[in-house]
Amino acid sequence: MPGKNICNCPTPPGGLAICEEDQLAICRVIDGQPQMECKDPPMEFRTGPPLTVAERRRYDNWALAEITGHERWLDAPLSPSDELILQQRSYYNPDNGETVAFRNPSFVLRSPPKSSPFNMSPPRSNLPPANLPPATA
Repeated sequence: MPGKNICNCPTPPGGLAICEEDQLAICRVIDGQPQMECKDPPMEFRTGPPLTVAERRRYDNWALAEITGHERWLDAPLSPSDELILQQRSYYNPDNGETVAFRNPSFVLRSPPKSSPFNMSPPRSNLPPANLPPATA
């Protein structure tokens, strides 16, 4: 399908998450049932490709929070296990047996690789975790 971001669900049971090309496509298999999700990345990542290396790290942390359900700081360094999840486009949660497949939006696929000295910087404490709403005044 032109203009769509399609993610194949883990088999069994299989299926497709069909999202818009600028959305993160996620398919979770929980208790043998597929659950498809289309996530809109925050606007800061949709300013036009390609993402810089620093923006890519921030995007990857946002995506990992959405994929794993664990809070993350957007500027956190990526661990080898984080890199593996992103490279394999899949995640397994041993706590609940959930299997997750995902596909990044097209603007991320055209962005520079994540490997850089920026990935070694410590997390900034003044940023909220990736999956929490922004604070209101």
